[in-house]
Amino acid sequence: MKKIPCSFFWLLLVFGIFLPCCLAASVEYDGPIPGQNDRLGWSADGNRHDPDDWGATALALAIFAKQGWQDKLVHIDYNNWLPDNTPYKAAQEKISVVEGVRKFKFSQTKVFDCQTDLEAAIDNVAAEINKSSSSSRFWYVQAGPFEVAYLALLKADPDKRKYCILVSHSAANDRPQHWPGQHGKDDCVALGAKYFYTSGQGKEKFGGGRFHEWQLVDWMKNSPNPEYRWVYSRLKKTAEHKRGVLDASDGGMAFALATGDLEGNFSPKLKDFLGTDQEYVEFDAPPLFLLKADEAVKLRDIVAEAPYDKAYKTLTANADAALGDEPNPLEEIIYEGHVSNHPDRLNTVRHLQDMNKIYTLTWAGFVSGDSKYGAKAIEFVEAWAKKCKPSGNDVNDNKLLTCMFAYHMLRDEMTKAQKKEIGKWVKSIGDVQQKGWKDNKRGNHAGKRLKLIYFAAYLENDKDRIKWAQSKIQKVWDLTLFANGETYDLKRRDALSYHFSTVRAFLQIAHIGRLAGKDHYNQEADNGGSIAKSIDFALPYIKGEKIHPEWVNTIVKLDKERWAKAGDPYYKPGKPWDRWEGYKSLMLASVFDKSLYRPAEKLRQDKNKALPWYAVPARASLPDGAVAQNTKH
Repeated sequence: MKKIPCSFFWLLLVFGIFLPCCLAASVEYDGPIPGQNDRLGWSADGNRHDPDDWGATALALAIFAKQGWQDKLVHIDYNNWLPDNTPYKAAQEKISVVEGVRKFKFSQTKVFDCQTDLEAAIDNVAAEINKSSSSSRFWYVQAGPFEVAYLALLKADPDKRKYCILVSHSAANDRPQHWPGQHGKDDCVALGAKYFYTSGQGKEKFGGGRFHEWQLVDWMKNSPNPEYRWVYSRLKKTAEHKRGVLDASDGGMAFALATGDLEGNFSPKLKDFLGTDQEYVEFDAPPLFLLKADEAVKLRDIVAEAPYDKAYKTLTANADAALGDEPNPLEEIIYEGHVSNHPDRLNTVRHLQDMNKIYTLTWAGFVSGDSKYGAKAIEFVEAWAKKCKPSGNDVNDNKLLTCMFAYHMLRDEMTKAQKKEIGKWVKSIGDVQQKGWKDNKRGNHAGKRLKLIYFAAYLENDKDRIKWAQSKIQKVWDLTLFANGETYDLKRRDALSYHFSTVRAFLQIAHIGRLAGKDHYNQEADNGGSIAKSIDFALPYIKGEKIHPEWVNTIVKLDKERWAKAGDPYYKPGKPWDRWEGYKSLMLASVFDKSLYRPAEKLRQDKNKALPWYAVPARASLPDGAVAQNTKH
């Protein structure tokens, strides 16, 4: 195929000379077609007739994101079939746009539903055209009728219209007669816009017609990347309304612009472009903060103050989003003992995202007093209580801690039947963990198991089991904590990551003990070790005064396999420990040692992190002025 230099193509474009469709398809490009300073817009229908844009829009966003064009894509309008509207179809296109923008992080992109924001969409396109020049063109992809483009061009500065390039692959979209009462490509060109034809992107390229070759996107269905699996689900939603046809042909325009390849396809080209990057997963239950009555009152007051108000707004926004979700429990948690990319572990972590929703809904309901949040959290917990049977594995069952927390916080809002069912389930978690107890247990595993037993006992006010748990704490401390502040897991695995896995578990035991009238934070092992000393030992690493290379001398086989066999970069020997991992522990510990709140916040600011919600209940536990007064650390 003969190459036509890009510079020659631009010369033709600037002077308004258009390559015939048959010739445009023969041009080859060395890379992305839009220039470095050019911008993009996307215009789609999806609200009437062919629902192909549901999948095509999702795919286009994935392609633009992979190319790193989050800042380049400045405009999206959708549901742009103006003479009529099918609400269900419009809602489906909205899902593809709104969720796609969020999933692929197009935070700066302006988005318009033409059924509700038509004038704003037109004005924004006109504004983008007006800011264009020979060195900053506006590529406006037409995945539907050209009417919005035409109306925007009418509003735009006539001298700027030549810098607007309308992109299409469909002769049907180009023809005004295909859209009665609307304008087509030729009308837009007559106003001064340029036109770029990518060649047809249907059939064996990106589907359509009677194309049923779903095996070409199996890689997307089974991708370790959840965003790509979501794109696949949008393709399937399109297929439900097209007799099973695979059609994302409009998405082919995005591929053409991003790669310069006008002859793309689902596989191998799109597959190679998007990649099959491996997904590695870890999941820790959100930290357990248990407040006393006066601290709970204070929490409700400080959420109106800066900087806690921002954390609270984020909390309620996430809770609002969770209100529309359905519980996604699973029968068996499969996590511990598997490498980070094991299929069963990947699947488990997808389901465990419910725990973050439960945590968010529970706190939002507790602070706001709005029962809708608590009711939704209870719905989630009840679904898990009915389906998920605790296994007795301390790591796996520890993922259910958030459900136990919600039961603690929301019991007064539960029906009698819900209290009975969920309470019985919570008790069973403690039962099965206690059944598996051995007196030689130590380290993070012992901490996780003891935490579940202790919390279940506290929630059920089982005084005998509370005493049993408290009697085991001393033995675990003796076997795990050392006088110099090191822990059993640090010595064994040579990783501060596991040092803090132990410390966090022990800190949460201390939080339970605080409500039960016990000080486990300062409780010492026979050798003088304590949680407090283990925190002090790690402070130089948290502050960045020392650096710890992780995993170098671990003796644990699984740690070695996670890097050697699974290739998980988190477990690469010698990797410097990320001191941000110490933040949760500092916040949990600040409830007992007020001076730790200051270095925790210094760390957050150093790392330029937003204030996480759990820092707010931590702050509520501190006396007024405690942060300013304490200078120990």
